[in-house]
Amino acid sequence: MIWEGGNKQISDYLKKTSIFNDILNKEVKKREDFKEELKTVTEIKILAYEKIDFVECDGVLADSNFDVLKAVANNFKSKTVWYKFKDDDLRLIREIHDLGLNNVGLALPFTEIENIKAVKESLKSIGLEPLEEIEIGAVIEAPAAANMIESLSEEGVDFLLVDFYKLARLSLGENLNIKNKGFMRILSNIAKVAKYYNIEAGIFGSFDEEMTAMLVNMGFDSIIVKKEDFEKTKKEVARTERRLLLNAARKDLKEL
Repeated sequence: MIWEGGNKQISDYLKKTSIFNDILNKEVKKREDFKEELKTVTEIKILAYEKIDFVECDGVLADSNFDVLKAVANNFKSKTVWYKFKDDDLRLIREIHDLGLNNVGLALPFTEIENIKAVKESLKSIGLEPLEEIEIGAVIEAPAAANMIESLSEEGVDFLLVDFYKLARLSLGENLNIKNKGFMRILSNIAKVAKYYNIEAGIFGSFDEEMTAMLVNMGFDSIIVKKEDFEKTKKEVARTERRLLLNAARKDLKEL
């Protein structure tokens, strides 16, 4: 009897192990090339303050002038390039599109819905249809803007970008503890609400490994960092996503 019980325990263990492997394999198939360490679901993009040569990434945020934007858009023709708009002459955006650089979208500093509407009308006046011929996004820099995602969805935007340090300063004041629980809730809420309204949510800044993992767990679609931080960020995102995948498989196993 003892031996039969032992056999049953072994049999149950092997069965659960087999079920776990089946679940894990199904989860793995949801991502292409999962075994490739640096293949990630979260997009990793590069923050460009100056002209940069091509890097195999998921896109670029150009935070500079039009000369830099032209060079970056040309070097990254196969990628989306968002330009952090600074109340410049929109005719220069038309010029860039006329050069065949249709990969450029506008990231507009967001304070009021009327500002987004005004830029859209200006784009139409120069022959560019917002959301169709050119992507339009809003940059979240202040806590008030973080609470207006529903209104942005109603107006129509393609993406949201969180300026990590500006939002932190305006949220925390002089006590700039960027891992403050209240501030983390603000970030998490932005990612969740954006996902609810089917708006791509990105965040740009400089992040250590712990913060990078937290942003992935929050559900941000893209993390945007300087070129020198690109590789380490991609590695940490890949590690975090693998942990999430394994935890999901283990949870499914426990529910059997």
